[in-house]
Amino acid sequence: MDSRSIDCDEDIAKLVENGKIRNALADIIHKPLQNPGTTSFYIKKTRDCLENDVFIDKQSSSAYVPLKVHQVETTETYEAVVKFIAANIMKQSGWKAIINGKEEFIKMEDEFFIERLSNMQEPHIFGKSFTVSLRTTKINKLNMDKFKYAITRVHHENLLA
Repeated sequence: MDSRSIDCDEDIAKLVENGKIRNALADIIHKPLQNPGTTSFYIKKTRDCLENDVFIDKQSSSAYVPLKVHQVETTETYEAVVKFIAANIMKQSGWKAIINGKEEFIKMEDEFFIERLSNMQEPHIFGKSFTVSLRTTKINKLNMDKFKYAITRVHHENLLA
């Protein structure tokens, strides 16, 4: 893997790592330099100034492309107890539940449960606890963790009560 590092202030590092800023730099510096006949990008303080404050040639423009950030995903499925606080029976997204005491957005993948809700066989889901099979995906990117949740199955003992 190609890797290099530069020591800089934390504020500068935040700018360099920011995806929107990197994409904007690629749009105004790197991409135009890939056109035939375009050989350099430069900035002068004034039109009459003889020296460039910034000069980037075609070869060095590759430093202004979006960073390829390595991310690690780990997935685990386990039984959990959840309380639904928002539901959209028309699709898998739009669901929200309390998981481990925190409100989280979830994806509902249990079609049987959605069907029961659609047919009013399970009309009261809010405020009740449900045991579910919960798939948790942890995404570590730039040393920050992000979690995604999906309910793969609402256990039947909940539906019979």
